[in-house]
Amino acid sequence: MMNMVWIAGNLNRRITRLMVVSLVWLGCGTGPCHGSGGNLETVSGDTVAGSLADADASNLAWQHPGFAQPFKFEAALVKRISQPRTDQKQIAEGAFGIELVQGERLYGDIIDIDDEWIQIRTSDIGDLSIKRSHILALSAWNNGEAVVYQGPRDIASWKAEGNWTDLGGTLTTSELGASIVGDVPLPEIADIQLEVSWQETPNFVIALGVDPKKPDESSKKAFRIEVWQDQVVALWESDAVADIVLLGNVESMAGQLRVMVRLDQPNQRAEIYSEAGLMLGQLTLPKQNSTSDRSCTGLRVHNIRGQVRVDSIQVLKSPTFKSHALHSWPDIALNPVPVLVSLTDDSILIGNWISVDDEYWMFQREGEEERQQRIKSSDILQVEFAQSQTPPELSTEVSETTFRLSTFKGQRLAGRYLGVIDGRLQFHPNVSLDPTTLALSDLRTLNQTVTTRNANTSSRLERRRLIAEGTNLRGRFVPTSANESANDSTGAMRFEPMGASPADMLDDFSGRYVIRSTTPIVKTEPPQSPPRPVRPPQGVFGFFVRAFGNNPATQSKTPPSLSLRTGEVIPASVSRIDETNVHFKSEMSAVTKIPSEIIESVRLQSGQYEPTLEEIERERLLMVPRMRKRNPPTHLLIGVNGDVLRCRFIALDEQTLTIETRLETITIERQHVAQIIWLGTRGEDRETEQRPDGLYVKAKLFNGHQLGIVPEQVTELEIVGANPFLDETRIQFARIDELFFGDAAWKEALPKSSSLWELTDAPEPEIIEGGGGDRGTASPLVGETAPEFKLQLLDGTTFALSEQKGKVVVLDFWATWCGPCLQAMPTIEATASKFDSDEVILVAVNLQESPATIKPILERLKIDPLVALDIDGVAGQRYQANAIPQTVVIDRNGNVQKVFVGGGSGLAENLENAITDCLASPDGT
Repeated sequence: MMNMVWIAGNLNRRITRLMVVSLVWLGCGTGPCHGSGGNLETVSGDTVAGSLADADASNLAWQHPGFAQPFKFEAALVKRISQPRTDQKQIAEGAFGIELVQGERLYGDIIDIDDEWIQIRTSDIGDLSIKRSHILALSAWNNGEAVVYQGPRDIASWKAEGNWTDLGGTLTTSELGASIVGDVPLPEIADIQLEVSWQETPNFVIALGVDPKKPDESSKKAFRIEVWQDQVVALWESDAVADIVLLGNVESMAGQLRVMVRLDQPNQRAEIYSEAGLMLGQLTLPKQNSTSDRSCTGLRVHNIRGQVRVDSIQVLKSPTFKSHALHSWPDIALNPVPVLVSLTDDSILIGNWISVDDEYWMFQREGEEERQQRIKSSDILQVEFAQSQTPPELSTEVSETTFRLSTFKGQRLAGRYLGVIDGRLQFHPNVSLDPTTLALSDLRTLNQTVTTRNANTSSRLERRRLIAEGTNLRGRFVPTSANESANDSTGAMRFEPMGASPADMLDDFSGRYVIRSTTPIVKTEPPQSPPRPVRPPQGVFGFFVRAFGNNPATQSKTPPSLSLRTGEVIPASVSRIDETNVHFKSEMSAVTKIPSEIIESVRLQSGQYEPTLEEIERERLLMVPRMRKRNPPTHLLIGVNGDVLRCRFIALDEQTLTIETRLETITIERQHVAQIIWLGTRGEDRETEQRPDGLYVKAKLFNGHQLGIVPEQVTELEIVGANPFLDETRIQFARIDELFFGDAAWKEALPKSSSLWELTDAPEPEIIEGGGGDRGTASPLVGETAPEFKLQLLDGTTFALSEQKGKVVVLDFWATWCGPCLQAMPTIEATASKFDSDEVILVAVNLQESPATIKPILERLKIDPLVALDIDGVAGQRYQANAIPQTVVIDRNGNVQKVFVGGGSGLAENLENAITDCLASPDGT
């Protein structure tokens, strides 16, 4: 005898559940979608991008687009597989939704029935025969006509704050404070199914019914699901009251929350159901008297800390079916299982379901054994099956590892994975008599229901990870031979993930392999210099010795090195440099010389010697004056004390260095120079320069060095291959911090220092005839803080703009070869001299000329202004002196008030008025 109980009181709930769970994404449109956009997650938390491939029942084969063969994971070690989606949506097809035991669901049409089995036809997984005892209810679905939204769609459809990643059809973040807001839109009465997951300890807030334009403010009064320490709760609050429901313990949820929320915003009511359809609680707030507040249509996910992944958001208009009172079935054994049928005219029928005949179903009413009733299937809202208090037994062949699949059309079934054959998943549902197949293009997710295995890990492999887009995978590179890599079907770099078979890396793979975290290089400060000689040497050589001499070399663990334009940095002892080559010895290469044209820099001394320069000093070093454009500097020398000198390099030997600077050739001792940097046009052009064919790997070594290699063989201890300039090269794993592959080797691993030492031509100012009579407000500099500069004056002293606060400063940009400049200079000086010199200062900024050229011109004009020497053109560039004469008026607060370009009769009046206005202004402007 079985105790049978009707659950007819939950009619409304079941219809809602069946409608909600069908809201799914179409992953592929009309074509296959099992490309490289999917994602596999292992039970140990590793992830890898790719797609399912053919395999037997013992493993899951996963094809990463950067590898020649699929990785074959032991099935028990795979936690989750998710497939990508497109913007096109696909609704589950069929007249009815079928709710099964343990939260499983199907959508389709009923094609046959007998006393024990019901046959269901679906559009994606074919025909299934399911026992009556495994079915809870059938509800009218009508091809999903109530669907409003399904997602989460791609990140572009959301207003995102922080870093979110679209990972195999889900949105995920681990950034503190990251959030997404979207206009779903929610109906006033909506059914929303949420699926979110996490790793480790989560802390997030999901708000339903927010104003998309004011998400932060409106979230406070919206229905919310939050994590409170180790509990997940649902709450709804107003200014006066709050209602809270406990949904469960974080630990018991095993990293995933699946709930359905019926949200009634006008009446401020909410019901929350578990995945299996059990009501977890109700929230009710006093109804607002005001009708001005409209229902809000948005949804917000906010990550407080930890990691959260939005797997599915599904919304439909809530049905308005009437619920019936609880019905009890007599305590007798019945076969077939009796049913309760709810019809569109609000009537019900209790009895046995006899048969299916096209669009009509035959029922036998309770107590009327001789009478059968024929009902049109389109008139049926729901059919509920009487359930035993003892749950039905599922297939006795359920394996140790059980997976739950979901399709893009909303089917959800648990069962045994049987493999993949010819692009179709082989699967035996626990509730079905026979196995079925599913095209991989229709598969949305495949989740292990209960994790029964953990991956074997070692402390060494725990730290070693292959990282690429959508991939973070622990494992190791296994040995290969040179003969193998010569075969087109294999590669020199063979990666073996933990718990999976190895695969050969393809030439176009881009990513990195982390062996240990990169340790930042600690800058070694040079020692304090001893007292300088009382009478230091004079001239250019004296300048060099004062800058670079009397500073003993700092010792450091970092050895001398050689840096190439392609990013290599190798330990090397440089013996000499001539016109064409750098000669060296290195334990990492048999080559002893390299062409100078591919050199980035040479570090001659052990240690880290990096110059400390202000921005304006760096600009001056790298600015090429007009007079030197045909003969620009070629190198920077960095002294052991961090000072910098630019020059034209000539030669280096074991003892001395020969350079040309300021038209003088000098020879100095090598011990004073820490580093030589090659100047020139660098940057993006290095990315394609000398890029070799095949898989290119850049090794970042523990001491800050880098070495590129085209691998030919991997042993237990090292990578063996060739470098375009260093020939045969060997890199020991013990020395490696990280390996970079493909594009990452050229973009991420390239040293950043070169871009700091690129030469720029000083601007060539245009001569302006006339002018000066304008209002002086056209320049973008007007109203901005005056650019700082520090220049040597004609008398040998120094002028710094920053030291002139409280005064009005007039800058006259000029050159001796500019006729209008020479005509305007007396006028400018006469105008400035009308004001108190303690309040107004005039500085004539000469552009890129020598004192010997300037002095005779001033004597001929019979003027004696304060002349600043912009030898390198840096000040002219900062003040956009592209046309001269240019007169700039700076107020007492250091802001540009006027910029007059050109001379002419109106300049004197305009300049005098500008100075007067600056002095008269109470705030200095």
